[in-house]
Amino acid sequence: MASLETASNKSKSWPSLLVRGRKTNEIFMAYHYTKYLDAVAASGKAVYPIPCFAKAWQNRFDAETSDGIPIVAAGGGEPGVYPSGGPTVNVIDIWEQFTPDIDFISPDVYLNNYTKVCQNYWHRNQSLFIPEQRRDEYGARRIWTAIESYAALGVSPFGIDTIVFEDKTWPRHYGLLSSVSSIILEAQQNADTCIEFHFDEIAPQGEVEKYKPVVKHWDGLELTIERCFVFGKPGPGAGMVTRRGSGRFLLLGWGSRL
Repeated sequence: MASLETASNKSKSWPSLLVRGRKTNEIFMAYHYTKYLDAVAASGKAVYPIPCFAKAWQNRFDAETSDGIPIVAAGGGEPGVYPSGGPTVNVIDIWEQFTPDIDFISPDVYLNNYTKVCQNYWHRNQSLFIPEQRRDEYGARRIWTAIESYAALGVSPFGIDTIVFEDKTWPRHYGLLSSVSSIILEAQQNADTCIEFHFDEIAPQGEVEKYKPVVKHWDGLELTIERCFVFGKPGPGAGMVTRRGSGRFLLLGWGSRL
């Protein structure tokens, strides 16, 4: 096995520094991927100096659920089951350390807990950008989390060029965000001026209590954001509330009441 390329460890092997096993193999792969890709990024920037990022197929350490999901699609939790060595959360520090010419590291988000992924890739305040994610309404509702709570540079559903014209999911969310972009950018500068929310469809068997209202205290007021009930039926919703000062608030989105 190749030796670790540092001045103090040139004569040591990876197993002697760590232990022999899958996780050590993953660290080995991650280290050498970073050395190669940083060289590629540096060469590219020497010709055309634009930001560069690396993106990661997520492993399944923080999965919301894996019921009925093929293990290949889900990624799996063990190195060698998912494509290992890429910038997953468990080796992201290696990627940050050895890729000075890569500006930020980005997650693909499909089957993992969306909020946890945003938290992990906002690691040490690096910029968050989601280059791939679910393209359905479930995924669209969560872009408010990335943009409001984690100041995302952008969010891209997979294969947006193949979404049929009749599907208004993304035009609706993107259209609203575009129309209030100055407010969004202002809110991203001060996280305490806004709060996001999303409510999913409730399964036929119920579980209404699983989806609790969002409560926020501002200026001596208690704000409660809860889902709307249309003709007694609970519906989905997503959006954000921004504090505009002097007891004034702006509610953006759908399917909620404040």
